[in-house]
Order: sequence, then structure tokens, then C-alpha cells
Amino acid sequence: MRGRLAGGTQSAEESSIGVPFARGPPMPVFWMTYKTAMGNPIGVLIMEAPDLLHARFRAEIFELPRGAEFAEAYPLDPQMMKHIPERLIGRMIPLAMAADLLKQIEHADPTPKRPPDRSVRKRTAPRRRRGA
Repeated sequence: MRGRLAGGTQSAEESSIGVPFARGPPMPVFWMTYKTAMGNPIGVLIMEAPDLLHARFRAEIFELPRGAEFAEAYPLDPQMMKHIPERLIGRMIPLAMAADLLKQIEHADPTPKRPPDRSVRKRTAPRRRRGA
């Protein structure tokens, strides 16, 4: 028995054999930088993959500029991903655009701060001694 919607199309929640898909956590996204053989940065590739090894394999399949060498990579957390447009995932980004994205990520307030607890007293200026 196959999972079909009223119009005869397959539902998104079931596979072609009617087995429900497991819904897991979102796939990690990596910020990978590339450089030339001389060490000059070329750009950034944002890649979605289960781990860094798979991200690098996918990047090799991706049409990287000639002579591009992997430099470093960082995982992006969900807070950072809020500032990255989905159209940039899986695409080589020029350095200027990558720098702008980094500024947006760095200047974003990661979590709103709670006010201090009522039991915390405000600091007051030290009192001056008389006659000293």
C-alpha cells in the first residue's frame, strides 16, 4: 500500500513503499574556506553534510576554481544559519560577500539577556570617609 494524497501524488511523509521517513535533526552546515597554492584566499563554500568529511567530498564534486585548496572549516550553528540565505548553501562565495556575512553573524545578538534576579543588588559607588 503506497502513501498517496487525494490527487494521486505521493505524500512527503512516506517513501515509495509506504514506509514513513524518520525525521531527525537538521543536517549540519559547514563554512569551508579555500585558498590558492600560494596561500591566498579564494572564497568560501557553505556546504550541508552529515559531517566535515562528507562536506569535503561534496566540495570536491562541486566545481571549485582551478587550483583551489582546502584551508579550514567551521560548523555553523542554527543561530548563525539565520543570517545566511539558503541560496548561498552549496555555492562558492567571493571573499567580499563572505566578509559581509561574517560581520552580520558577529554583530547579531545571539540570545536576549535576562534582567538580573531580584536578589542581585546593584553596585553603588564606594562611600567616602569623612575627615580622610
